[in-house]
Amino acid sequence: MACVGGKAVALSQDHHPQDKKELMRIKKAGGYVRGGRVNEQLNLSRSIGDIEYKNNRQLSAADQMISSTPDTLTINREGV
Repeated sequence: MACVGGKAVALSQDHHPQDKKELMRIKKAGGYVRGGRVNEQLNLSRSIGDIEYKNNRQLSAADQMISSTPDTLTINREGV
């Protein structure tokens, strides 16, 4: 969290396989989501490990079934 103008701003978010953006990436990479799990195995869509879900050489690291590429939010700091 960051304080911006006296308000808390989330700098990260949880990623779930059934979220629209995550589901689209997983399907595009050849996977599927059933029961909230990628290929009925993993209940997450972002991970540093799980290399067997990241072996499509046609895709960038961010486009793999399971990605370790984070979504980021940039906030400019003033007066610091």
